[in-house]
Amino acid sequence: LIKQPNYPIIEFNTNQDMTINVGTPFNLYDFKAYQDSATNLLTNRVSISGSVNTSKVGTYELTYSVVNKYNLKTTLIRTINVVDPNGSSNNKPTITSLETVGYVKYVAGYGIRVWSTPGGNGSNQYLPHGTAWKIDQKATFKDGSIWYRVGKDQWVDGSYIKFTPVSSPGMKELKGVGTINYVQGYSVNVYRGAEASGENWTGNQLKHGTKWRVYGEKDGFYNLGGDQWVSTKYISFQKD
Repeated sequence: LIKQPNYPIIEFNTNQDMTINVGTPFNLYDFKAYQDSATNLLTNRVSISGSVNTSKVGTYELTYSVVNKYNLKTTLIRTINVVDPNGSSNNKPTITSLETVGYVKYVAGYGIRVWSTPGGNGSNQYLPHGTAWKIDQKATFKDGSIWYRVGKDQWVDGSYIKFTPVSSPGMKELKGVGTINYVQGYSVNVYRGAEASGENWTGNQLKHGTKWRVYGEKDGFYNLGGDQWVSTKYISFQKD
């Protein structure tokens, strides 16, 4: 039995995305990186591009990349907002209504942070790569940066949101609705790819009888948007 190698893991000691006051010290190296488990460190092989000027208000992006022995690469973008707590309110965004669905495009197996306000305070909640979310508001800053609201006091950086499903190589595109057809009172697993395995399980399940939009099919699995796959054995599909 040959186990498929995993991508390397980058884990920050503090939050991945942060908002700090101007003049507050910031440590670029508050992270650890693993080969494929916590026992195999790769921290000294991580490359970092970008910088943070803590003496100047602004939004800074840092890129962390590392390659493991299987030649698999993980790249994470870290956003650091440097703010002046005593500054003026001129940097408030323009809020407009927007009724649509957005898809998270980030890194497989990772997610983007949810913020209580656009560019404000980050929460401990993340939206997984490839998942779909209803959007009802758009926040536009004077510098052109955009944020989207996916729920009450739940905002995400617009640079990680796309308005078409995140597709998978080899997937046959479909348009239709799938109804979970399993056992009354029970649910089926949702996987990150077209393979039923413990490592691939997202931790989420879909209840028997519920309906979901289907975007594609691959290797006996239906794609429900991004990295969300359910076996075709448990879905009754109706084409649009």
